[in-house]
Amino acid sequence: MTLSRIETLAEHWQWKQRPEGKESHLKVLTDDNGWTGTSVPTEILKDLLQSGTIEDPFIDQNEKNIQWVGEVDWLYRARFTLDHVPGAHEKAVLAFDGLDTFAFVYLNGKLILETEVFFPFDLKLMAEYVS
Repeated sequence: MTLSRIETLAEHWQWKQRPEGKESHLKVLTDDNGWTGTSVPTEILKDLLQSGTIEDPFIDQNEKNIQWVGEVDWLYRARFTLDHVPGAHEKAVLAFDGLDTFAFVYLNGKLILETEVFFPFDLKLMAEYVS
């Protein structure tokens, strides 16, 4: 019998617009300036609306004023600590119910997924990524 532990990472997420320039994803993700709290599932229009950054795109002609949102990159991050770190003979699965079309996923400073399709992902992680 296999014992399963599930930890949901829906809370404690943050988002921000990626600054223009050639800085690496990892450098920008570890910078603590300019992040706004959220939870997942989410999408950038919902987060921008809740933060008061944009007007409701479904009212009047507001949609015309937010075309810039799709022309820039957006970053999301979450910091978490596992209640149980998997041992050498255990596995960890990091499951995403959906990522934006273009996504880079880092865990503990290591790129673990790069995607160009919107699709759910289950990543089976080796111990060196988790610890």
